[in-house]
Amino acid sequence: MLVDNGSTDDTAKVIEAQKESMPVPVKSIQEMVPGLGRARNAGIKAASGDIIVFTDDDCYPNEDWLVEIDKAFMDPGLGFLTGKVILHDPDDYPISVNLLEDARDVPAGTYVSPYILMGANLAFRREALEKIGGFDSNLGAGTRYPVEDVDAAARVVMAGWSGAYRPNIVVRHHHGRKEVDVAALCRGYDYARGAYHMKLLLRGKPWFFARGIISLRWRFSMSSLLWETRGGTAYLLDRILGRLSPPN
Repeated sequence: MLVDNGSTDDTAKVIEAQKESMPVPVKSIQEMVPGLGRARNAGIKAASGDIIVFTDDDCYPNEDWLVEIDKAFMDPGLGFLTGKVILHDPDDYPISVNLLEDARDVPAGTYVSPYILMGANLAFRREALEKIGGFDSNLGAGTRYPVEDVDAAARVVMAGWSGAYRPNIVVRHHHGRKEVDVAALCRGYDYARGAYHMKLLLRGKPWFFARGIISLRWRFSMSSLLWETRGGTAYLLDRILGRLSPPN
């Protein structure tokens, strides 16, 4: 399932030209309103499986990727699953990767760290996504707050499912970023993380908010903290002023 999220180039034509030669059936759909949360929801609606699996358009999954995901979801309590994201090109800057070597479990009802998962390697039980109403359309790349993946995982865990990180579930990320791109990208991550923590607070989860603020402090410079504060404040103002759709 390929979701074209409002492209203005020849993306749709390229998909149509190539899909007949693909080794698996390919269906393309369009979501014209920008935002990765919306795009993911469009894909969920069009898909039919009990397990919904996501990767990005610049990623190459390992050959056993889907097999290992299917094995993990034999646990009936598992709501979301994520895995390792490594560089495809060693010349790319080592960012937008997840290199954790040890398996991690996220018990139901606990805090979900932004650093345990990436949307480029992410799967959900459909039942869990349906219970939380899918992804928040206010969030994701193409919006001010690219954190729809972490937010959805957090809401799944708050709804009673567990989550997991498994290092044997691997995709290679061919993002092409160099050192000159890093500062702006990190500011965007910081800003989005602030929105995520503010949304937790507004959902009546002050302990999760405090846990996130305290447990992640050792990672960041003052500049990062400033951008996180800006993101949280901006999200709060957008909610107060009615600039966002009702959140999931």
